Amino acid sequence: MITHPRITISRADADALPISWNEGTVLARLANAFDYWHNLCVPNVYLGASRREMDLAVVTPARRLWCIEVKLSLADWKRDLAKPDYPPSVRPTRFYYAAPAALVKWTDDPANHYRNCPIIPDWIPSHAGIIWFTNERVVTTLENGHCQVIDFPQLTGRIRPAKSLHRQPISERHYQELLHKLGNQYWRHCAEQDSPTPLHIELNP
Repeated sequence: MITHPRITISRADADALPISWNEGTVLARLANAFDYWHNLCVPNVYLGASRREMDLAVVTPARRLWCIEVKLSLADWKRDLAKPDYPPSVRPTRFYYAAPAALVKWTDDPANHYRNCPIIPDWIPSHAGIIWFTNERVVTTLENGHCQVIDFPQLTGRIRPAKSLHRQPISERHYQELLHKLGNQYWRHCAEQDSPTPLHIELNP
């Protein structure tokens, strides 16, 4: 979630604010969707000699590497086509995009009139899976009559499955590299969170 940096003076103005998500919350939602308690999930990582960052790297118990890329605009999504390929040694077994549902058009599913189905742009690779997010907006009226807006990304449950590109497991070296980088991220996060916390030491116990 994220709190918008400005307080609006009316509910109408609050509802008109653009959606604003916190990257950490999006990645946490994805890690939860990919069973972080069962699979290894590492955010924002370069692996091996790759010059291409993985927004979320997932390694299954069978040591298959999956990659999830988060796209919040069509322009950024299309720019992905110009990115270099992953080196063969760290090429994901499965590749997913995670994107807001508002980025594509939706049409009625002819097989079920109570559901909508996405119109997948033809420039998206056919092997790529897609995970859709919607937004939950909470508008709170404060005592002064102003409104505070908080946006929450929510998984819709609509997922286009990714196709398996190969069955080669990740190497032990790259698996250990992911563990090392996840440990670094954890301790860096702890240091940032705990640094303002005072420690009172008893000098004369």
